[in-house]
Amino acid sequence: MKFFFKFEKSELYKNYLDVAQSFDLKRFYELEEITSSKEFKETKAYLEDKKKWEKTDEFVRQQEYLKMKQLPHLVKYHKNKGTNIFNFFNEWQLVFEDDFQQVKLDTEKWSTKGYLAEKMLGDNYSLAGDNHIFTDGKNLQLNGKLNITVKKEKVKGKVWQMPAGFIPVELDYSSGIISSWKSFWTGDGIVEAKMKFDPVQQIVSSFYLTGEQNTPRLNLLEMGAKNRLGILNSRQTTEKQM
Repeated sequence: MKFFFKFEKSELYKNYLDVAQSFDLKRFYELEEITSSKEFKETKAYLEDKKKWEKTDEFVRQQEYLKMKQLPHLVKYHKNKGTNIFNFFNEWQLVFEDDFQQVKLDTEKWSTKGYLAEKMLGDNYSLAGDNHIFTDGKNLQLNGKLNITVKKEKVKGKVWQMPAGFIPVELDYSSGIISSWKSFWTGDGIVEAKMKFDPVQQIVSSFYLTGEQNTPRLNLLEMGAKNRLGILNSRQTTEKQM
């Protein structure tokens, strides 16, 4: 009994009573449960990881940005952005354009016959030495771009042959042609075209500017038996062999 009454008044027992129902003890157990959880341990390991930044999605995106920042076309873009290097394009006025995104050829812009062919004959014709006949649009297809297809097939048409004039013939290839003469003529300016083709020697593939006569003619592209660029004239030819 002496021990009991003595212990009841002791500092140790008073400490126990103070702590047993205290907020601090309750909070201690709460924190103990939290710090023993799997989530806390994983978070702690993550925060202590010196390479944790490199494991984030933000780091992956940053590396992608730094890589793209070195791409030549982006470097060139940022180098010239805000300068006057593009003033040339801003000062020119676009007067004729076609990206061939429509389902059918825009017949308001394009004719499937050459200007002289339509004017003299009302139909396409070939020149002496040609192996192909220009069809009236049958060799043209549009699917996001214009395809002019050369086909190996027997085709009847007309050839301009001096001194006889136009004579009927049957040739081994068919091809196609488009001309802007119906809607657009120009005396000067800039002409651009994006083209892809598979040239063969039997057929002449060409992109040219011409007036109301066949010559002079400005060949922007001609490939076949000869590859020619430049001004072609019936009397003299100024050209660049490639």
